[in-house]
Amino acid sequence: MARITKTEDGRFRAFIARQGKRKSKVFRSKRDATDWAARQEYLILNDEIVQSNVYFGDMLDRYAREVSIAKRGARWEMIRIEKLRRYPIANISMGNLIAQDFAKWRDERLKEVAPASVNREMGLMGSALNHARKEWGMIKVNPMADVAKPRKPPPRDRRPTTDEIERMAFVAGSDLSTKTARAFHGFLFAIETGMRAGEIVKLTPEYADIAHGYLFGVRDHNMLMQS
Repeated sequence: MARITKTEDGRFRAFIARQGKRKSKVFRSKRDATDWAARQEYLILNDEIVQSNVYFGDMLDRYAREVSIAKRGARWEMIRIEKLRRYPIANISMGNLIAQDFAKWRDERLKEVAPASVNREMGLMGSALNHARKEWGMIKVNPMADVAKPRKPPPRDRRPTTDEIERMAFVAGSDLSTKTARAFHGFLFAIETGMRAGEIVKLTPEYADIAHGYLFGVRDHNMLMQS
């Protein structure tokens, strides 16, 4: 039940306690306090209905702001979510989403990008839907659970030939002030070290021993600094 009390400075505090949830807020007028309390009680009693009416795109936006931002790949997820919100599926409420909506989105998306990209985007949407189900109570079942992902392309099983590398070197040139040259030399570095792009771009001088020709891993570097 809602309770409205007057504070010492003449304002009004609304307090509600419903289904184990407690909320309170101070207002200048008793009318505002009463209206707020009534609204909050409605939201608590009809939480499942209210949550299910949230648009899928708005849920993704909330996921980006509250969950993605804390991840290592935050920038990629937030950019991807912004793009996903432009598709018609983003305008369907959470309570009305069905597997066929995602199957239709998948088939249309495959006309634009490779299966690997669609798989990554479906993985992102699936994670957001699971979070919405477990943490926010917006849905009881993940509608993507039974949607098949595109078949992965066969893995690449060859290295670039000497002729291909020479051709790339000719086009890139040796001027490292250009992006093309830097990208090519980064490519050569990856071939020689087996490092991934993310690992290469995070390299800083303290992780390199130029004199002896080897690199420290982050863990090895930290242990060395502590010794």
